[in-house]
Amino acid sequence: MTNKQIIKDLLTDEFFIADMLAGDTKKHCHTAEYSEAVRLFGKIRLANDRIPAADYAEIMNKILRQEARRNHRLHIIRYAAVACVSLAIGLAAFFLYPDEKENEQPEAQKNVITGENLAEKDIQFITDEEIVTFANDVRVNVSSNGALTVTDVKGEKQIKADKKTTNRIVVPYGKRSQLTLADGTEVWINAGSTLEFPSVFNGATRNITVSGEIYIEVAPDLLHPFIVSTPTMDITAYGTAFNVTAYDGGAAAVVLVEGKVGVKTEISDVETILNPADMLVINDNSLNINQVDVGKYISWKDGYIELNRTPVTDVLKQLELYYNLSFDIDENVEIKHITCTGKIVLSPNLDNLMNAISIMSSTKYHREDNKIFIEY
Repeated sequence: MTNKQIIKDLLTDEFFIADMLAGDTKKHCHTAEYSEAVRLFGKIRLANDRIPAADYAEIMNKILRQEARRNHRLHIIRYAAVACVSLAIGLAAFFLYPDEKENEQPEAQKNVITGENLAEKDIQFITDEEIVTFANDVRVNVSSNGALTVTDVKGEKQIKADKKTTNRIVVPYGKRSQLTLADGTEVWINAGSTLEFPSVFNGATRNITVSGEIYIEVAPDLLHPFIVSTPTMDITAYGTAFNVTAYDGGAAAVVLVEGKVGVKTEISDVETILNPADMLVINDNSLNINQVDVGKYISWKDGYIELNRTPVTDVLKQLELYYNLSFDIDENVEIKHITCTGKIVLSPNLDNLMNAISIMSSTKYHREDNKIFIEY
């Protein structure tokens, strides 16, 4: 019997698998073959990514039906689990140690999306008196008298600023921040965004300017309308909550969560009134309004994204924004049919997030230093 066959037999042996699941590696003599089988057991990912979903479900059902016929009811769950693990490991062993005849069959060509982590940039807080940088996400508070306080993981910092001038916060890709304005309005600033705002609001209106994306909950003040300006539109809020998207080179959009807003655009100076769940989109010199599920468009502020049959290419483009990544995406027909459904937490651990997407999309992910590889 060859060494490879011994290892394959071990990986498909129920008693060996049961010992491995129990963490017991001391029952057997430690031959070279046994040690290699233990190593492979720890390395193999016991998931259905090696088996098509339909086949995996069918195999699972067969195993459970077979075990149900046995009288050892106290051990049915253990036997079924071991049988499933045995099957997964057996198939993994099949891939890792193919027979000579199988070696004659050429392996199917894999398509690969490659990506990389880009160099990180700091958040910049710019006033008329100083420029302060922060390596991590920040929480900015503007008091009613215009005093600026920035809080990050290192603590609080007071920022010098003239109450009569405009301040600017620049949030690069891979970062997010939150801001409380002098009137109590709350603003969540997404990655790749710039927000300009005054220390205090003076005058008949309250004005801020944004490039990128924000979610905003406006403090009500009937005597002083709140206006959000972007390069392509002005949004007047009437005590309300909404999301604004205005990235350079992309479609501009407003999603109203509650209340009412009026939108004037570069296409039409006539104010368009939006109601809750309305989404106004400006793209290629056209304006469209649709009813949407607002949760999909504002979940980023709470640290997760909602996906509903979302093309994996669109998901990766979002990750470029949230994690400062760059993917080389081949827009072929096959990848356009790969979608993701579910909720993904925007974890600081990129591997956890990419593994979740890999499971959702039935792709394979691995990383080498700052290089990312996705097989499909």
